[in-house]
Amino acid sequence: GCNNKAVAYVKLVYDKAEDQVSFKSYGYEYVSTVGDNYDLNVQNVITDYTNNLLNSLPELAKSAVTPSKSDFYDYVADIMLSAFESDYCISNFGGIRSNGNIRAGEAIKESNLYEIIPFDNAVYYIEMQGNAIYEHYRNNNSSCFYGVNEGAIDISELKGNTNYFTVSVIDYVYTGKYFDAYRSGVRNETNTLIQLRELLIEDVTEYGRSNTAWNPAN
Repeated sequence: GCNNKAVAYVKLVYDKAEDQVSFKSYGYEYVSTVGDNYDLNVQNVITDYTNNLLNSLPELAKSAVTPSKSDFYDYVADIMLSAFESDYCISNFGGIRSNGNIRAGEAIKESNLYEIIPFDNAVYYIEMQGNAIYEHYRNNNSSCFYGVNEGAIDISELKGNTNYFTVSVIDYVYTGKYFDAYRSGVRNETNTLIQLRELLIEDVTEYGRSNTAWNPAN
């Protein structure tokens, strides 16, 4: 299940004499119904490792605000446009999972940014025909968010445009089957191998280096 809602298990039977494995059953353990019946020895080990790791992480910067999850859509789009100097950028709403538990006046660590983007998504840099960008936006704006660089044509005005523009897009969107309908409008692609989360880490780090409180609106 999505969002860690459940853990699936499969039971197999091994027949040693016949050297064969057969299926017995399967099922799910739903997190919502498991309760607190944990193995405390295992939980204590996890807690110790977690606390030691989080306490060892350096402070990247202080936050000036307590952001909402939705604040990160524009923030991430701006970072993608800036980092790759692309005309447009595309990412998916589902790639942003939380506000990272970032609070005004408190330190931001890498662990906060992992909470926001837990996935190791890299960014593709592509050249894409204007009309293909328009069609992708028209059909996917409920699941994806888009960025438009300063001076670029608004996506709503790209209908029928046959010129090519640069687009930075995360691999989850670009390599997925839902992009297949628009792939004919792409003429060049480069997998930058740069993870989107690493760009956030670098941006927050730059705030710390300049002794400035981090703010996604900036």
